[in-house]
Amino acid sequence: MIVLQQSFHDEELLLNAFPKRIVSLVPSMSESFLHMGGLLVGRTSFCIEPKSMVASIPAVGGTKTPSLSKILALKPDLILANQEENLREHVETLSKDVPVWVSFPQTVSESLAVLHQMKQLVQNRQHAQERIAELEDFLTMRKDHSFRPKVAVAIWKNPWMFAGKDTYISHVVEASGGETVIQERRYPTMDIEDCLSLEPDLVILPSEPYAFGHQDQIELQQVCADRQINVACFCGEDLTWPGLRLANAMRSLQTLFVSCRSSG
Repeated sequence: MIVLQQSFHDEELLLNAFPKRIVSLVPSMSESFLHMGGLLVGRTSFCIEPKSMVASIPAVGGTKTPSLSKILALKPDLILANQEENLREHVETLSKDVPVWVSFPQTVSESLAVLHQMKQLVQNRQHAQERIAELEDFLTMRKDHSFRPKVAVAIWKNPWMFAGKDTYISHVVEASGGETVIQERRYPTMDIEDCLSLEPDLVILPSEPYAFGHQDQIELQQVCADRQINVACFCGEDLTWPGLRLANAMRSLQTLFVSCRSSG
């Protein structure tokens, strides 16, 4: 029997048989699952990594605009979903016909827990465990946290929104040696001047969910010209996709933090 921890209902999803036809509605889960050796018969149009693997997998619409008829036509025996990425109404409709595993990792440890549950869905569990072990080995490496830069991570512009304390983004920042300056829950809307008044050492502009780019970085650097605040673009997938790419996110953040210390 396969046991998967649900998020929506805080209960367990029990599978009596190994699922052979899996559809993923979560980009981060699709990526980690495929890298661990899993197979998918369907994915969303936002499940774009790993590119070489997803190209041949049929798309069933967006994360919040999936075609339920296309999903059911693939005759899945399991659907991967996420509490924040997918709409509850779609999950509840699909779950009338197909088991739906709803995850919602918000911390580094919860992300690892999802990966360990996910490996139950892979034929070659040894390969899957090896990929997870690589990440766990990285997480146990001793890190220099003597300098903890104060960090604000923007997720939207017009209006400006930032990652608050109880988000996966902030947990990754803090696990990497930073200190989140936004104390509000989830993703508060905040005037950029109010954010800068918190005196962050670093403002991060990730490429998703808002597609911040080099021009946004230049404009914000001009606003910060007379303040000792660094502004950096960052890979949005690294920062917002729980799973195997966590190690890459933390390496990149630690490199940024070293740059902050040098510039300070």
